[in-house]
Amino acid sequence: MPDDSPALPVPWPRRLAGMAAAMAAGALLALAFPRWDVEAMVWVWVWPLLGALWWGPRTRHPKRHAFFLGWLAGFTFFLLVLRWMRDIYGGGILLSLLGWTVLSAYLALFFGLWAVFATTVGRLDAGRLRGGPEDARSLAEAVWRSPALEVVRVAALNACAWAVLEWWRSWFLGGFGWNGVGVGLYRNLPLIQIAEFTGVHGLSLLPMFCSLALFGTAWRIRTRLVAAGKGPGALNLDFLLTLLVLVAVFLFGSRRLVALANARQPALVVQAALVQLNQSQAVKDDPSLVIDHLHSYFDEFTAALARHQEETAAKVRRMLRESSRGTLLL
Repeated sequence: MPDDSPALPVPWPRRLAGMAAAMAAGALLALAFPRWDVEAMVWVWVWPLLGALWWGPRTRHPKRHAFFLGWLAGFTFFLLVLRWMRDIYGGGILLSLLGWTVLSAYLALFFGLWAVFATTVGRLDAGRLRGGPEDARSLAEAVWRSPALEVVRVAALNACAWAVLEWWRSWFLGGFGWNGVGVGLYRNLPLIQIAEFTGVHGLSLLPMFCSLALFGTAWRIRTRLVAAGKGPGALNLDFLLTLLVLVAVFLFGSRRLVALANARQPALVVQAALVQLNQSQAVKDDPSLVIDHLHSYFDEFTAALARHQEETAAKVRRMLRESSRGTLLL
């Protein structure tokens, strides 16, 4: 449970452990994005950071310490997902590395702000986790006083705070809205259908709420089990609500996909060739090479068109062979 002991000087090994947990959280979140695409990390990345924020050592400046841990997690994350900035050599390699580092450090500030929120307004109440609804006089009072409701409250508050900060990051000082947590779900078609109503920032609410709720549920059950004479409790509202949210979103998305698949309107199929030259930034920005660039793009596009024509011709020949065997399906 959150540590309510007085703040004392923190030994360096414990400080380093908290920093390692924050960096691990940032690295786990980065694994959910290309080139790794491990979607499961979207649901668990925040757990090491929460452990460091809520159950790490009490410091004399808790908000400053929380901000630093959150910033460190964000800095690690953006260094990994913005690694392509190393290849922008317009002003030289040193300037490229400087821009990569400075931008990552700036974007990490929003992680730091969320960490401060999570350790103040969004912090689990240790007293309510230890309490219970056994002596409640009604079901409504039992639910209101249950530790499960505390977990739901904390999960909802922190998830909303995260979505608001992502939205703020998308427009503040020109905006840089790339790589929100919800983007890590881009391959999960059923779950991302709610973006129709929430946008990508609202989509981040889903994994953040579920991750926070599951983390809080696990700690609530542990707290109840270690308390003298108390079991895990009968009101597992937090766990049930998390499952309900996931199931509802999944069913909505599945229904939308089925409706689209069964739509009677003919689908408009558009084939396109996207051509990108593999050039350094210095060569790309050289005005004396503009004509050469145009010729290079034309050659690449012509080659792509030729490959497409060959594939189309091969498909037609295959269809004709199948038709001669009586196996062509229309």
